Amino acid sequence: MKVFESAARRRFVCVWALWVGVVIGLSVQGAHVADFDGDGRDDVLLRIDDTWHVYELEGLEVASGDTEAPDLPADNAWRVVGTGDLNGDGRDDLLFRHVDGAWAYYAMDGRRSIGEESGTLALPESLDWTFAGIGDLNGDGNEDVLLRHMSGRWLYYAADGRTRIAPARGLALPRDLRLRFAGIGDLNGDGSDDVLLRHEDGRWFYHALRRGRSVAALSGWVELRVEAGFRFGGIGDLNGDGNDDVLLRASGGQWYYYAMDGREVLEEESGRAEISSSDTWRLAGIGDLDGDGRDGVLLQNTDGGWHYYAMDGRQSVASRSGEVALPETGSAYACGDQGAASYVGRIAGFAGPTDDLEVVLTGRGALYTVRPGDNGCFAFSEVAPGRYAVKVNAKGHRTTPARIVRFPFHEVHDGVAYEVASLPTDPFVYHWEEDQDTPAGAEYSSHVVEPRVVEFQGGTVDVVDTAAADRLRQDYNILLVGAGWSQEHAFRLLQTMEAIPQLVQDADSEEGTLPASAWRITDEFIAGDIAVEVAEDGTRETTVSSAAFVNAAPRMATVDGKRGVWFSRRLHHAGVHFVTDGGRDRAAFERIFRGRYGLATSIDDYGSLTAPTGNESEHNFQQFEPKEIVLLLNMMEEMPKGMHQVDGFDYLVRRLNGLPHPLYPTAPAVAWPSSGYVEFMERAFKGQSEDYMHRLIIHEKAHFLWAHLFDDDLKADWIELGGWYQDPAAASGWSTTKSAEFVSAYAHLKNPNEDMAESISYFVVNPDRLRARSQAKYEFVRDRIMQGSIYLARIREDLTFEVYNLFPDYVYPGKIRRVDITVAGGSHDDKILTVDLELHALDGEKEGAERGLTRLSSPIGTFLDLWVYPIDEHGDYLPGGETGTVLRGEATLSKYVKAGYWLPEQFRLTDAAGNDRYQRPSDFGWRMYVDNALEDYTVPEYVAGSLTMNKSVWEEDDTVQVIRVTWSVVEEDSGLANGTCLAAINDELPGTYSLQVYGDPNAASDECTVDFLMPNYMPTSTYSTQFITMKDLGNNWGSAKFTGDDADEAPATIELVTTNPDTEPPEIDVNRISVDAVPTNPEAPNGETEVTVGFPRRDNISGFRAAQLLLRDPQGGTHHYWISPDDQHELYPDGDPTEWRELEKVVILPPGSIPGTWGIAEIDVHDRARNYREYNFVEIVRFEVEGE
Repeated sequence: MKVFESAARRRFVCVWALWVGVVIGLSVQGAHVADFDGDGRDDVLLRIDDTWHVYELEGLEVASGDTEAPDLPADNAWRVVGTGDLNGDGRDDLLFRHVDGAWAYYAMDGRRSIGEESGTLALPESLDWTFAGIGDLNGDGNEDVLLRHMSGRWLYYAADGRTRIAPARGLALPRDLRLRFAGIGDLNGDGSDDVLLRHEDGRWFYHALRRGRSVAALSGWVELRVEAGFRFGGIGDLNGDGNDDVLLRASGGQWYYYAMDGREVLEEESGRAEISSSDTWRLAGIGDLDGDGRDGVLLQNTDGGWHYYAMDGRQSVASRSGEVALPETGSAYACGDQGAASYVGRIAGFAGPTDDLEVVLTGRGALYTVRPGDNGCFAFSEVAPGRYAVKVNAKGHRTTPARIVRFPFHEVHDGVAYEVASLPTDPFVYHWEEDQDTPAGAEYSSHVVEPRVVEFQGGTVDVVDTAAADRLRQDYNILLVGAGWSQEHAFRLLQTMEAIPQLVQDADSEEGTLPASAWRITDEFIAGDIAVEVAEDGTRETTVSSAAFVNAAPRMATVDGKRGVWFSRRLHHAGVHFVTDGGRDRAAFERIFRGRYGLATSIDDYGSLTAPTGNESEHNFQQFEPKEIVLLLNMMEEMPKGMHQVDGFDYLVRRLNGLPHPLYPTAPAVAWPSSGYVEFMERAFKGQSEDYMHRLIIHEKAHFLWAHLFDDDLKADWIELGGWYQDPAAASGWSTTKSAEFVSAYAHLKNPNEDMAESISYFVVNPDRLRARSQAKYEFVRDRIMQGSIYLARIREDLTFEVYNLFPDYVYPGKIRRVDITVAGGSHDDKILTVDLELHALDGEKEGAERGLTRLSSPIGTFLDLWVYPIDEHGDYLPGGETGTVLRGEATLSKYVKAGYWLPEQFRLTDAAGNDRYQRPSDFGWRMYVDNALEDYTVPEYVAGSLTMNKSVWEEDDTVQVIRVTWSVVEEDSGLANGTCLAAINDELPGTYSLQVYGDPNAASDECTVDFLMPNYMPTSTYSTQFITMKDLGNNWGSAKFTGDDADEAPATIELVTTNPDTEPPEIDVNRISVDAVPTNPEAPNGETEVTVGFPRRDNISGFRAAQLLLRDPQGGTHHYWISPDDQHELYPDGDPTEWRELEKVVILPPGSIPGTWGIAEIDVHDRARNYREYNFVEIVRFEVEGE
């Protein structure tokens, strides 16, 4: 068995398996070593001037006769990816792949192909699937094809020539992308080839296979050299014992041989191999060229010469080794060994300092810049498969157009140099031309010896010298300074700034000169991708993350067979933050709202605008907080350009902090398409994840699409797709026959309009969730609304991890098949409510539920939320996390709640894997009667003029002040319930939210008292009470608001002065977040996974209190976890809060968790002073179909 017969095959193996770059920087262009004629001696396949040749060797000489292989494709778009005996005839065959992803198989007989057996091969054409290698994975004598998906999944195809003899089968190989494919070979001699992987930390992992299945008991880590300088060479049976062996090469050129017996290294036979260590020699292939039954090593020199080492283990056999008479072609690498490189090139003709020279590689999802060495050589590493453009920028030199390269098809070493030529300085010369492959185009100019120097903040700075940088300085007074600014980066920033409506610098205008800003670029991550420091003179020091530039420029791409452009608005969002001063510059953000989206947040007449809610005065509203402005602008931008402005959508309105909506008290936002505005409540933003806020903004805008853009046919088709029908008995007037095809409970609960709004919001922000819940709805939104365009939500790669599950649970909980309800208690007594549900389930484990939730409403709308949990046959609750098909919920109903029939709004049933089923009352029987002779349906009322605010020092700690809010209540029936008096108070500071605290009533006086503990780190300000609520024992809620308009009482106020106010949120180091995942049952992984997340955190004053962690699974499900330090319950922090401290959380994902790539989508952090900040790690990438 000969594995890694060729260097080219090895090169493709490594790139395709890793999609992060080639592991070996050792190999030769175009050499493929395999036994094409079946004579027991390997042959050499070379490509010379677009013609393929097969060289049969007799010893070290090439056999006489014709060598041309005329049947093989001459088109350079077809590349050999592997060789092996796929049809079992004893002769090795060729597997080609087209640069667009198609596959072709050539059954070989010497230099000719067997035409009737050759042709296309039905393997996945998506470039997301990369070729790993060829080997006999099932031991049937025919070699098979192993592929790896960019997500880490593996598939192997058992083949008989071009015919697949079995369906594609997934292999239980590790999906962890840190484990990179190295090679295939029969290391244990059992007749089935095995897989060798290498971890990014250098360790090696052996995965035994037998009959096409992994053998965990025989697999494990291998004691090979782990140092980064040791690179994989190849696999072959170099000692003839029937077990394949491993060959490594050190950075100094030395070769090391490892005799293998499965995962064990035979130490006594292993060691340094007798092969030339000169760095001018590179591996061409491993194979048995002399027919002695042992594989040898074929090298090629940079001068084109060849040398074969016949091997006996680690020793070479001198009598059969020597120079090989192969053509001296395709190997002259002037740049030498570049290590783990994906692409190596050379610049010729440059006369100047290397600081004036840069090479840019750009493509879908990539923007890399390197500086060549003194010899003109450069290398790019860790490049994913795809089509890229490589462009040279050289000051004072004429450069060549961008060169197109495709990975993994392009050779590592590019044999054609990038020629540049010096330009004269007199006359000055500048040239630019459009370039279809790089957004910035190609430009060059004469070199001006004097550096570009600009005054900034009382000193001088050297600025970048490109045309785009000149425009940025001229139009926006943006100075690009420091290292890292390529022509491509400058151009993308210019394009972004031009797309944002803003003032343009004009010395002759009233605005005159804009304040200067110095921009530096960093390869580190930054929260929001931008950090701005404002000096006293108004100038700004700006740092922007290079990650924001990668997808900033639209690039041509093909997705699902459709051509279009691929881009994200990440840099645009950073630009908006800069232009609007983080949402604080009102003139700037109003200019963007009006100019780009046809919206305004400045309202001249609230009374006229708010007709749907009773013509309210301006006292009920406020300006948006700064960070809310940035969120709104960014999400408006995420919609397709044709939907940026929607007729009939004119205003964004923000209700006062602390006030709920007067008609829909629990709503975070309400859209009024007939009146042209959306109003947002504080609850839309306060304490919410950025993921939620993104979806909410898109959701509300989608209502205007339904009202003003969608025609009746589209709405009718959507109604039919969702199984919707008008139902007078339903609160919303609509019901649906479906129970699982919804992205949220809310989408299922309401009506087709809300279902559409939720679906569109998920399509943009979290498309995997919509695809997982309903592929039909996903395609409807894509094709009927987005005109074929798609969105991808990409989590920062270093924050992802793998979950393994051989038994994944994609089955929704069963439907309700039985309901039993008991309301126990006399008409004058409190009641015990018991609800039992039984689910339809053929498989109790997969179709059971872990929990369920419903809201029970009385005839007057008072409500009770009821949770149900699985029970066993004895009526005992199962342990947490287990599922069952019989669930029970229990609750106590006060004797004062409304009598009559209570109905559920909706049942949401959830299993351990997060699969949800939603059912409405029309889906099952329900009858629940409450017999309460003492029912209380009178709402408790606030006594006008009774509210007071007082201040005192807390008796337990004199550094803490107490604001006490007290008011009187009229409650004549059941009395007020404990812990249900709530007050919301506001300060006068921008960027803060209301403080809301519950208190207890005084039963004797019908008075509510709420105490706010205000330690010395709470903000100094004047506080006012805006809203109060109270609930009686009959579940009736009363409320009052204090705005000072004609219908409301003026708010009570009190001034608070503290000694050390904290108004800044805590922070985490976004560059030092770690995540590690380990299956709890590695022998038979079932999804249960131990996930460890850690990050440094700190706060300026009050101290870090807690963080919320959001994990996103491959189906778009979001999983929430809280992380808290040990001192979370203390009023003051332990130690110095300004010091960086590590915070770690271990999460156990339950059995049944969805397999695949998970990631940290967001971390939200809170301090004791109620300041908080969201760190979101999801980039929304868009693909817009060409012509749309």
